[in-house]
Amino acid sequence: MPGKPETTYRTVLHVDIDAFFASVEQVLDPKLAGLPVIVGGREDDRSVVACASYEARPFGVKTGMPIKQARALCPQAVFLRGDHREYRKRSDAVMEILFEYSPLVEILSIDEACVDLTGTRRIHEKSRPRDTAKSLPVQARTGDFAWALDAAEQIKRDVKNATGLNVSIGAATNKLLARVACARAKPNGIIQVWPGCEAAFVSSLPPGALPGIGRSTGEKLKNFNLHTVADLRRIPKSLLLAAFGDVRGEMLYERCRGMDDSPVRLNGPPKSISRSTTFEKDTVDLNFIEGMLYYLTERAAGQLRSHKMKSRCVGVKLRYADFSTYVRSRRLRRPSNQDRDFFAVARDLLNSLYTGRMMVRLVGVVLSELSTTGFHQGDFFTWEKYLKRKRLYSALDGIRDRHGFGSVVAGPAIALMDSVKRDERGYVLRTPSLSQQTRGRANGN
Repeated sequence: MPGKPETTYRTVLHVDIDAFFASVEQVLDPKLAGLPVIVGGREDDRSVVACASYEARPFGVKTGMPIKQARALCPQAVFLRGDHREYRKRSDAVMEILFEYSPLVEILSIDEACVDLTGTRRIHEKSRPRDTAKSLPVQARTGDFAWALDAAEQIKRDVKNATGLNVSIGAATNKLLARVACARAKPNGIIQVWPGCEAAFVSSLPPGALPGIGRSTGEKLKNFNLHTVADLRRIPKSLLLAAFGDVRGEMLYERCRGMDDSPVRLNGPPKSISRSTTFEKDTVDLNFIEGMLYYLTERAAGQLRSHKMKSRCVGVKLRYADFSTYVRSRRLRRPSNQDRDFFAVARDLLNSLYTGRMMVRLVGVVLSELSTTGFHQGDFFTWEKYLKRKRLYSALDGIRDRHGFGSVVAGPAIALMDSVKRDERGYVLRTPSLSQQTRGRANGN
């Protein structure tokens, strides 16, 4: 008997790890289970909240809030600086599970992704657990979309078993609705939007609940007395285009109807790599700032080499004690992936930004205009030096991969040894210099 034909609509899941950083800390230390946990800094740190557990959120604690304010709202919370290496490891484990369900996974951030299950129905129906139907009402197990719910539930079980973390999942016929459903499913739930119910699902929501409609547009819609998506849907397309412009007006017209034809794309290589950190104490010591900048440049360049890429542009970010922030960048003569080339430019940029009249709070480096590593176009006088440095960085990367980044301290970063703690993973910074990557798409867009 032939199998059921594939459905013609798309099947997209939006998967989001619940309170990711805080949940990882609760998994690592079971004593924290059920307690309000705030990740981002100790009680006396000057940093901001990176993540708050669901136990802390009823007190008004939100991501991006200063730690000082979070402490005032929830003094009984456990405040942690966090371990970004552990977060990355758990994130990678979750993403590996998602790739077991579909070859088409778009990683949106460290804790969320889109999974396109279109065309995989027969595979997932064949592997459907027999007791799955017990977990949802009978009416939710009928129709062509039931297999996607089964897959979503199995993903939740796999993630829980492998990492101890909970995920929320939205299932729909496009990315927009899957994301909205996921947000409403939190924490630790699944919400599906059945084919044909797209417009009805979003009707009662405020327009700001739809991705792409920010605070400014939301306030403008309120001024027009449009308080729900259903209200917005009654406005003629021509009027939306006249009031918001062709691009945003078209977007509003489509999204209030639950329409979205954007594809789920495999992630391409990074477009930029940046590293920054806030100092334990504000400082005017230029040698210390240069040493930290060199260390951050080393970390970013090592990440760049791990992607087998080169950068053509170096940027430096400097933030003073009054939170005034300055960024400058400069292009290299030719693309490179060597610390020496980057730091030579970064130091010049730092000197141009540094006034010495106010203490410095934060420093960072950005490598951009990335490209895949190709042939190095050198000249007769510099070729041999380039090859020697290439062998040097290859050896350093190998040692650090085996023994930790902190196993070798080089260049101006040596100036940090007397004042900054160090372990096998590198310098222990007050705000970890987690590598931030702006990613491109596999198709080059």
